[in-house]
Amino acid sequence: MKYNSYDTYDFLKDENFRRWIHEQNEIDDLFWKEWLGANPERAAKALLAREILTSIQFKKSGLDENIKNDALKGVFEGKRPLRFSEGNKITSQKNFQQNYVRNIAAAFIVLIFVFGIWFTSFQSSTESKEAEIVKIIEKETEKGQKLNLSLSDGSKVKLNADSRLSMPEKFSDSLRVVELNNGEAFFEIARNEQKPFIVRSQNVMVEVLGTSFNVNAYPDQEILSVAVTKGKVSVKTLDSTQQIYLLPGEVFYFNTTSGMKRKSTFDQEKLLAWKNGVLLFEDANIEEVISKLELWYGVGFKIKGTMINKRKFNGRFENEPLKTILEALSFSSQLKYEIKEKEITISPIK
Repeated sequence: MKYNSYDTYDFLKDENFRRWIHEQNEIDDLFWKEWLGANPERAAKALLAREILTSIQFKKSGLDENIKNDALKGVFEGKRPLRFSEGNKITSQKNFQQNYVRNIAAAFIVLIFVFGIWFTSFQSSTESKEAEIVKIIEKETEKGQKLNLSLSDGSKVKLNADSRLSMPEKFSDSLRVVELNNGEAFFEIARNEQKPFIVRSQNVMVEVLGTSFNVNAYPDQEILSVAVTKGKVSVKTLDSTQQIYLLPGEVFYFNTTSGMKRKSTFDQEKLLAWKNGVLLFEDANIEEVISKLELWYGVGFKIKGTMINKRKFNGRFENEPLKTILEALSFSSQLKYEIKEKEITISPIK
């Protein structure tokens, strides 16, 4: 995550961080408290940035955000900020010295004051800060693995291979928020109308009260999907405020490259086959077959010779060993294979 390398100034100019400070959004508040708990090495810089932002406010001037950031950077680095008039034009340094010297002094006094308060009170306020910080638990699967989880509220999650889920050790009094950092997961959420359940990924946010649904959000796949099997789900992409509602049997597709969104119906047996231990191929080319087998069995593939990509492979395998699938692939697609530990070499039969 980008915040792991942030210094204080990076937090000061970050739009999401500033929104947390000024708008008091409950979801943002929970996210940042969880993040602070999971990243104590960055907590001091983030907390200092919070103190500065709560102490300094821009007057309503209609200035562009980039100009505000530059001005804030100037104050933070100890440089003399420029004065901006209507239309964002820069006035002369002489006029600035005559009219804004008090503001400069006030800004530096505020900074000195903030630094003083922070350094003298940081240790004494450690207990109160820790009370705000939420302990984060992270569960992760490697390729070839799946994992069943039970959450503190009674909800259940099944993680697909090569997936990672972050969650608080204990949910807050008003929200239940987890983050699917990578991969795919099927959720069965315990109903609680007073505490909505929210799943965040890098591109979407899913909100429910109590339902069952699947989220597929592998970062190397262009298409992200949310599919509902029970209840009602609200989906919102992070680049929009529009909410899309899904009912059982409906799926939402989001193209993370083009931004295209589409709602449709789906075949539950096909889309959720992975959850039931079923590996399904429908008119799959060799690249798709290899990608699925690598994810499913945690192996690597090496191709020798020229493959004919026009060949399509169909098959349904329920909890079958890898060798069974390779035999079927070899027979139907005129390929031969060789297994050496966790590397499989395939080549066309001449």
